[in-house]
Amino acid sequence: MNAPTLNTILDRESSEAKARFIRNQALATELRARVAEAALGGNEKSRERLLDAGSPVLEIGQLAACDLYGGEVPGAGMIANIGAGTNEIRRMLIGRELIGAGA
Repeated sequence: MNAPTLNTILDRESSEAKARFIRNQALATELRARVAEAALGGNEKSRERLLDAGSPVLEIGQLAACDLYGGEVPGAGMIANIGAGTNEIRRMLIGRELIGAGA
């Protein structure tokens, strides 16, 4: 089955389209950098203790408060994940106090 072709009026060679493309590329690069920086903010051991080894994990809170507090609080001081543990789906929200204590 072939999908229908979508027609567009976008002129890829226009200065506006080129500017938007460059801006979106910059935003994507910034997003990747922020996610990588936020990943440094949490203790890996706290994740290991709650999830099965090798199970997939979706981290959902790594950019919370990313532009607040002078950038000093990655993930708003929280670890927020969804993953698998002991044959069930687990949602985790771990606060700064527990992270510091090695939860």
